[in-house]
Amino acid sequence: PQATSLYPPTFTFSNGAPFASYSIADFPTTASFCDSDDGNTTNQFTAARAGPSEVCDPATCVSGLPHHSIQCRAGLNDKAILLKGKLGTYWSKALGTPAWAQFVFPAVPEGSDEFHFRFTLDSRYRPELYGGNACDIGDGEQCVLCTGDVWDYTIQPGVFLLWSAAGRDIFVIDEVLGGLGEAWDDKDLVQTVKVPDELELEVGEFPVVTLMTFSQYSGYGEVPDQSKCSTLYSNNSTHPNKDKAIMLTTTSLLYRTPLPLLTTPELKHPRLYGTDTQWLAEHVTPFFTTPCDNMTHNNVGWFGEKGYWTARGHFDLAARGFKSCEGQSQPVLGLDGWYSLEEYFDVGGSGYPEKDVGGFRAFHLLRRLWACFDSGRGGCEYGEEETEVLANAVAKGEMLRFAATMWSCGGSCGGNGDAAFDLTAAEKVSYFTHFYDVLISRKGNDELLSVEDAVSISEKLEDQIDLFISAFWTGGWQLWNGNNWTPHLCVAAIEWAIVFWHEHNTKATEVLRIANDIMWLHRNYYTDDGVYVEGVAMYTYMSMEGMMAMASLCRASFGFAPTAIDVGTLKKTAGFIISSMATDGYLIDFGDAHRKRGFGNPMAVVEAVIADVAVNGGTVTGGSTSAVIDSIQARAFAASLYGSSGIYSNPWRVRGHVLQFDEIVGLRDPPKYPSRPLGGPRVDLFSSGGYARILTPLLDEVVNAPCFGGDDGANKELCIDPTLPSLADNIPYSSISLQARDNKYAHSEVDFSTLIWSAWGTRLLSEFGYGTISTSVQKWDMRRYAYLDNNPAGHNTVVIREAFPSDDDTTMNFSQLNFVPGTISELILEDTNNNDHSPNHCILMDGSNPYGANRSDGWLDIMKRYVCSFTGGTNLILDILQTKANREPMRLYGSQYGGPDFEETIPAAQRLTLDEYFYTNTAAEIEVVDGVAVEKPFVAGSIKRCSHVNVEVRDGHDGGTTAVDLKPACGIGSYRAADGNGLIAGISVGGQGSFVYDGLVTSVDRWFTPHALKQRRFRFVSDNKVGPEGDIRAFVLASYPVTQNTTNVHLTNCALSLGCGSTTDFDQPIVCSCVQACVSDKVSWIIVLDGALSLMRRVGMCDGSSGSVNLDTDIVSGIQLELGFPNITPAPTGSPTEGPTKNPSRIPTAEPTLAPTISCRKQQVRFSVELETDEKGEDTTWFLKMKKKNGFQNKLKGKNLASNKLYRREICIKKKKCYKFIIKDAKRDGLCCSHGQGYYKITRNGKVLENSTYNNDKPSEIRKFGCKQ
Repeated sequence: PQATSLYPPTFTFSNGAPFASYSIADFPTTASFCDSDDGNTTNQFTAARAGPSEVCDPATCVSGLPHHSIQCRAGLNDKAILLKGKLGTYWSKALGTPAWAQFVFPAVPEGSDEFHFRFTLDSRYRPELYGGNACDIGDGEQCVLCTGDVWDYTIQPGVFLLWSAAGRDIFVIDEVLGGLGEAWDDKDLVQTVKVPDELELEVGEFPVVTLMTFSQYSGYGEVPDQSKCSTLYSNNSTHPNKDKAIMLTTTSLLYRTPLPLLTTPELKHPRLYGTDTQWLAEHVTPFFTTPCDNMTHNNVGWFGEKGYWTARGHFDLAARGFKSCEGQSQPVLGLDGWYSLEEYFDVGGSGYPEKDVGGFRAFHLLRRLWACFDSGRGGCEYGEEETEVLANAVAKGEMLRFAATMWSCGGSCGGNGDAAFDLTAAEKVSYFTHFYDVLISRKGNDELLSVEDAVSISEKLEDQIDLFISAFWTGGWQLWNGNNWTPHLCVAAIEWAIVFWHEHNTKATEVLRIANDIMWLHRNYYTDDGVYVEGVAMYTYMSMEGMMAMASLCRASFGFAPTAIDVGTLKKTAGFIISSMATDGYLIDFGDAHRKRGFGNPMAVVEAVIADVAVNGGTVTGGSTSAVIDSIQARAFAASLYGSSGIYSNPWRVRGHVLQFDEIVGLRDPPKYPSRPLGGPRVDLFSSGGYARILTPLLDEVVNAPCFGGDDGANKELCIDPTLPSLADNIPYSSISLQARDNKYAHSEVDFSTLIWSAWGTRLLSEFGYGTISTSVQKWDMRRYAYLDNNPAGHNTVVIREAFPSDDDTTMNFSQLNFVPGTISELILEDTNNNDHSPNHCILMDGSNPYGANRSDGWLDIMKRYVCSFTGGTNLILDILQTKANREPMRLYGSQYGGPDFEETIPAAQRLTLDEYFYTNTAAEIEVVDGVAVEKPFVAGSIKRCSHVNVEVRDGHDGGTTAVDLKPACGIGSYRAADGNGLIAGISVGGQGSFVYDGLVTSVDRWFTPHALKQRRFRFVSDNKVGPEGDIRAFVLASYPVTQNTTNVHLTNCALSLGCGSTTDFDQPIVCSCVQACVSDKVSWIIVLDGALSLMRRVGMCDGSSGSVNLDTDIVSGIQLELGFPNITPAPTGSPTEGPTKNPSRIPTAEPTLAPTISCRKQQVRFSVELETDEKGEDTTWFLKMKKKNGFQNKLKGKNLASNKLYRREICIKKKKCYKFIIKDAKRDGLCCSHGQGYYKITRNGKVLENSTYNNDKPSEIRKFGCKQ
């Protein structure tokens, strides 16, 4: 029953996976130690328990511990469970009684038949387990030891493992597990032990594993001087720490199920992808027989041509070396033939292609040719004589490559220098496995691959596979972190298992099982809405490549694809990848992702779209797959293609099923309007994956296809083709990509709410992208804060100045918290005053918790960033910010993991300096002068493709709005000038705000090269610090074509015109704020109430040049009525107030009675609150709540009140509804009369309901009205 309560029946493993690894760690919260009265059992049932307790007496316990006291033999050392061999420290004697740690694991799921217990030794302390005979004097002799009770000299060094299940009354006990000290010496900290078969665990039972020491002396050597009776004294002091028998940081239980094989590989080589007949039929012949398609082209997108992606053309280049559908001829085999194979014939060169892809192409060609010759059908691509020459050259050259191969990437990819199955090892295993499989098939020709060469290759590959197996059983991070490495490594291991299935069957079977098991960990890197959490390039690409290769290989050889591959999720991944392409034609590079040009690996998208076919076989059935992406997404995919480059240039990974992509109905439907080739406004939200994109067209809906740039050579003209996609399709769009991913994942950064903005084919706001590797994936690991590109100060987000360690350190910032997620959601605000009646779509990123709302020492109570589609093709960023009241000093400790600590000075800042950071690209070369990086002059047109943006700040004086002009030097494509510019205008309603240009900002890269990363930065800063009253920052992102000289955005404070001062606390922007935006010729109001965006509404017309406005009084009155504000005559038409106006303080009136200032609808009445605070206004809060079906809900509230101040609020409420008014005082001393003369009065329709001084010690007063008895 206790185990059932610990793991309820609803507990499941990895979405019902047939493999699971359940870990018990974080022992401060998951373990209990010796906490009962009798000292031998624990009162609290937890996943981990440890003990026992011992009574301290003179014979066993010295060193100052009280005699007859109860002492625990187990405990915590930091986060590790410690089992001790004695009580006390220095002079204590060793105890023969066992110390133990017991672990209870979840119930056995259906189908599991094999279990393994794994534990991790603490890296700080060597296990001190020397057995009952701790002297090096031979077996059978008792050496002189310092022991305190009955001692068994026959016990061997090590620990005992006791196996059972919850509810059983017996244990299965293994022999002592020794060698742990030696394993620790060799840094083999992870130990795995198979659960004995005789335990016979049944489905539903909870496995229990007990690790026990018994008569384990904690020092090596004899203690000849019994007057110095201590385990610290011996005649051999090899290991100094002799009071720590063993320390464990993590324990796990692996649950495995049988892997049923429907088929097995054929005996005859080649074996990869099935027999020759099967391989040709599925992955070769279809490409030869598929007709050419005049709507496709190999050089679509960035290579300048128009058209859709071509599967046949892709295969032609990868496997045949020419474009058969574009009139090119088949190359010859020789020195001046196919460029990928030329080096095999170059006697003066290395003898083999520099890149592995040349070899893969050669192996693919040889298999095709030999299969063709063996079939006797004729019509082969090359003759037998040519083929023999090529085969001999390949065999000779590849053996030279084999001799020169490095089999590990070592420290450059995270290793420690020891041999490991890493990225490089996997690539080499895959490469030489293909080589062996193809060439060994021609055994009759000893000169082709000699017996000695075959043995050398086979033995080397097996050595590498042993490392793969070892990584699984020892918890090697390269497999067990589950990230993009996992499928990359597993596919190479599966290839080896297929090729050597009959020669090493037992090992090959285990390799196949390991790969299928460990892939369940990788599955968790995909969220349910299709986001791969490490980013697109190169991580999603590596994941998709590995999984799809595994599926095809396993299906051909074993009759099934790995069940860990989630087809339903992968189909959604297609949309995620496409939406991760900005309209500048480059991939989004949040986190450690790469800013790659175009879709360089198109097969990732194609195979995601047809994932059901790619994984499980079969054919596309039109309607079943057609809904995965639409024609607009398919066109966007084609428009940003980057040739046929990338990892899929390996022809073995171009599989026949990709041809079915073109059979999906409707993917080539033309756009409705040529001016909008990628469709109308679009919001792509992936809430589980923490990603969103807002796509905004910049041109009106017209039937004429536009062109961009001049056809003068220096500024190449690009024109949209309504029929065929091209790179030009990206130009007339603005795209904003938003990051709200949980930063617990590998390759994520502390960058909540950052964004990337592109418009007119150019990236205007950018990221550092792939820089220092953000590998820390532990809650308290602060290493990622140490580098600018990983912490908030390196991103387009809100940065707290007080979160820098010092005024001099502007690279390390702790504004956001590690391992604390925020949320992302969509908000749609209707605006019936729009001519097209289209709503405003907003993405809300709530970062309150990442900024510390759930901590007493957090920075902010509210941090909400709204990013919205806005008027005239612009976008709005709205930041709602509120500093936490009565906050404590922030404390973060990361030094225990090698990262920085942060300690805020005392007392904690109660008002914070909040800045918005913005980064943009520079392509200028830099030079370092006196240790400072300086940009050299940049010449536009000097680079084929550049991303370089000039920043010009408008100071906002003389009646203007503070703004920044962003003027790119280059446009999309090659040697093209920019097609458009950008502008960001900003306002702070809580104080004067302005933009500051910081210029060049640099950082190190992953190899810690100084100034390797470079960006330009500007910031929006406020003259006022922000307290609990909060602040609202609004930014309009506008872009305009270069044919238009400039654009203007005017932002002013409209709180007075709205009526905030009559019904709300005017000193609190967080409660009520209004921003008026004049964009082009339209003026809109953006209204914030009670810490949330409540309304965006067009309210009139304006002059875009001067900013003068003409408000529509009917619309304004309607808004005021809708929100319950008094009808106040709007400010007169004219120029805007000079600079953003701070919310003015309302001077309280002396009259005790509040005169009516608002008119309510027929079914409404006025409700008013009049309240004067005492000398402790911050203690008082009040609420007006209306009764609904699910209880009372807030309609009005007051908090964070100033002292000795009169407040008045008025609102229209419903006549026939039940309400209650609640007033609270945190210190229970009311409003009068201990600390001043306060009072409150509430009225309904002019009738006084309550007039009170709240002079009592009650925590609250409540007054209900309008309620039925």
